[in-house]
Amino acid sequence: AFCNAGFSTKSLGLMDSSINHNYLLHTIIAFLIIAGGIGFPILLNYYKLFKHFIYNLTRLLQGKSYSHKPHIININSRIVIITTVLLIIFGMLTFIVFENDNTLKGFSWHEKIYISFFASVTPRTAGFNTIDYSQILPITALITMFLMWVGASPSGTGGGIKTSTFTIAILNIFSFARGKNRIEISRREVS
Repeated sequence: AFCNAGFSTKSLGLMDSSINHNYLLHTIIAFLIIAGGIGFPILLNYYKLFKHFIYNLTRLLQGKSYSHKPHIININSRIVIITTVLLIIFGMLTFIVFENDNTLKGFSWHEKIYISFFASVTPRTAGFNTIDYSQILPITALITMFLMWVGASPSGTGGGIKTSTFTIAILNIFSFARGKNRIEISRREVS
């Protein structure tokens, strides 16, 4: 799952009856897919932030002052994380809306949320399935293809055009529409 290969030892994948309703396993696999799709540089960047937080927490507990370290999280990490979260939310909400009376029929609300979350995460890079994709509606298939097209992040283990490329292209359209000749994110210019 971390390498976003999408292989399963079960012939039906994660749709196999022995693990189909194991939502803890699905959640673990989903977070492994997300971590692998984000990539090591971003994970390292957030590890540095966590380490800085622990360092300052111990300093404060010892009665020492806070040590500020500017820009631990770089602009690339911000773009990747924000885009990844927004794509997951978009995919999840659209899957629930369009498939509620189709493939999600008969499931409880918490099961629908788990299934929709997994269905939003996996097409971007991995390809696991917990539902029968031959039964989804055409609009859901189109959204799934869009998520596959965007894919993972730079330095991640998945394919696609990459999350940062997608975000920069969208921001470029908005900048152009506003009459600007440059793209700015968090008061920083992107060349």
